[in-house]
This record gives sequence, C-alpha cells and structure tokens, in this order.
Amino acid sequence: MKRLKLGMLLILLTILAAVACNGPINEPDATAVPPQPTEDNQPIRLTPITTPAVETVPTTDASPVIEEVPEAIMTAVFDDLMATTAVTQESIAVIQAEAVVWNDGSLGCPQPGEVYTMMPVAGYQIMLEANGRTYDYHAADTGYVVLCENALPQSPAVGTPTS
Repeated sequence: MKRLKLGMLLILLTILAAVACNGPINEPDATAVPPQPTEDNQPIRLTPITTPAVETVPTTDASPVIEEVPEAIMTAVFDDLMATTAVTQESIAVIQAEAVVWNDGSLGCPQPGEVYTMMPVAGYQIMLEANGRTYDYHAADTGYVVLCENALPQSPAVGTPTS
C-alpha cells in the first residue's frame, strides 16, 4: 500500500514538473506585430446574408388567369369532378386556372395528420364552378391532383414557376 502511494506521488510530481517547465499556456507576446494584409492574405469579412423583402404588388386587372394549365391536368381535374359529384362536363365552368408554386408537398391543402415534403412544389390552382358550387383543385406539375376541401387551406408561395 505504501508503495502505491509513493508511486502515485512520483507520477503527480512528474506531471507538475513538466507543466512548470513549459511555462504559461497561450500567453500573448507583447512584442508581436500582427501581420499586415497583402494580396495573398486578405482578411475575410463576413457579411450577413439578407433576404429580400417580399413585396405585394397590387394588380389592376381583376380577371382570373386561365389557360396556363396543361391539358392532361385539366382533363384529370374534370374527370375527378364528374366522378365525385355526378355533374356533366357541360355544366362545369373554369373560373381560374393558373401556374403557382406551392410552399410544400401538401399543395396548399394540408390534411390533418398527414406529413408532406417541405420543398416548394411547382403546380397549378384550378377553380371550377358547377351547379352553383365552387371547387378548388390543386395540382403538382407531375400530374398529381387534389380537390381541396375539408382542409386547412394555404396560399401558394410568392411568384410563379417562371418568375
């Protein structure tokens, strides 16, 4: 037991001697001159990245945009509406059909309890009217179409796919 204590004491003394011989750590040198910037070693300046403010631009034309949606998507929308409501194609009127960018994979129509991709999705918003009722269809440019009802509606992201 006495040998163990003596060995530990020797190790401790050796560590203390090594630290004492090295002197203080990170002591600034009062005579050191900071390097001057040259072409090769220009200092890096961090500039904060700012996001441009979103500006709402009022429009003077109140007429809805129509005819920006591919025919295949319009056909899918019409077929879905006719299948789910039993209305005829002749009684369906297109109120609005335009290209938009949705904030996420919910296409602006999130369903409670569902999980969606958090990336912007290029797509379309199609508003139809049939028998006095308005139907809000949201679509992705991949062809996925959803009737937005019984959901928590969201607006599309600012801009269109071409802006």
